[in-house]
Amino acid sequence: MKSLPVTLLLLTLAACKGGSISTDSGLDDSAADDTEEGDADADSDADSDTDADTDADTDSDADADAQTVTFDLGEDGGGVAVQLVNITDFEAEDPFGDELDVVAASGSTASFLLGRPPEDHINELDPDGLPGLYVAFYFAAAWDDKNGDTTKSSGEAYLGAGRVFPTYFEGEMPMSLLLAGFLPGWNALEFVDGQDLPSVYPIDAVPLPLALRPTLAYTLTGGVAEGIDLTGRGLTVVTSVDGASSALVDQALTNPWSLSFSDAPPDDHFERDGGLGTAVEIPLSYLDLDGSGDLTDGDAAAEAVCLDDRAVAMLYVEPPTELYAAYVLTLQGLGAGWSPLAVSADGSISTITEAELVDVQVSGDCSL
Repeated sequence: MKSLPVTLLLLTLAACKGGSISTDSGLDDSAADDTEEGDADADSDADSDTDADTDADTDSDADADAQTVTFDLGEDGGGVAVQLVNITDFEAEDPFGDELDVVAASGSTASFLLGRPPEDHINELDPDGLPGLYVAFYFAAAWDDKNGDTTKSSGEAYLGAGRVFPTYFEGEMPMSLLLAGFLPGWNALEFVDGQDLPSVYPIDAVPLPLALRPTLAYTLTGGVAEGIDLTGRGLTVVTSVDGASSALVDQALTNPWSLSFSDAPPDDHFERDGGLGTAVEIPLSYLDLDGSGDLTDGDAAAEAVCLDDRAVAMLYVEPPTELYAAYVLTLQGLGAGWSPLAVSADGSISTITEAELVDVQVSGDCSL
């Protein structure tokens, strides 16, 4: 899995020059602090009802201090719930802690009214390089809340997960961070490879696209390289899983050709790990050596479907029902359902776009 460059964040923050500002976040302090204030009021005015008034004032202050963080789903989110989950360690095998809050989407947005996070969510970012700066990181994810109870059930699939992380700061804020747009209290940060500091988004428009909504139908089209005789050649799509029962597609090779992918592959085409189910389907031409007109054990694989010198494969990802699976897919830039991949000769795999698929052809220029 591609890990977020938290160590890079720490190093760049620690290297920031200039002064710092000791600043209250402006958000509600802990309950312990409120209790101490209440005791002081009681001692100074034991014969009055000031305590009740103070409690009311404290509640009012807490409401006034809270900040609204709004996520933009990019489409109507009817029936969608959104949760914020504490990230305890980006590099850990299980990076998640407790859920902070959950709301139902309204239209194309989901809004949270957030005060100071729980004490055990807040940690000193870098005690050596940035003493006194405290932070809490969160991960946002949206799921198909079929029963509308805003409680994630095991069978409900995630439809979106955030690459922009709600982040809370308090304490000694370096001037360089303030000048870069970081603020005490709630922020929205995206970690970008090669960038010294995270990108800062306005907290009233944090992107959370429903990019994990599955693509259930996909058509791959292409041609045939010059010199390949179509006679006695078929076009098939086979799984990468050994022992699968059947090819996904089996048809005569034509020029041009078209392969249609709809719904999910058979269950025995899948590999499942960590709550993530994937099926890799490989288009190939073959020689119909026994003249049966269908793919049989007596036939021989011929050319792959190529994009320049890379082989094209189709990936199907089951809609993730586990938070970690949604997290991994999002960081890898993958969605659920069907999507095309390119496989290089060294085995490296990359996603490809619709625009790149214009030159796909059955060819001897690549292999799997």
